Amino acid sequence: MTFDLEVFKASVSEYLNEDMPTHAAARSYCMVFSLASMLLIILWAAAGFSDEPSRWFPIKVKV
Repeated sequence: MTFDLEVFKASVSEYLNEDMPTHAAARSYCMVFSLASMLLIILWAAAGFSDEPSRWFPIKVKV
């Protein structure tokens, strides 16, 4: 039991010494602003597999 406690204390101490809360906040900040663009890319890729004509671009080209 004491070994587990020592490992936990060492882990928390190293986590705080490496300034990980700041790194985690920076990673979260970047992720929040990349979600919208990632969602657009995923929707664009998924629309490529759809057979249904798009409602967003109703322009039809006749050749």
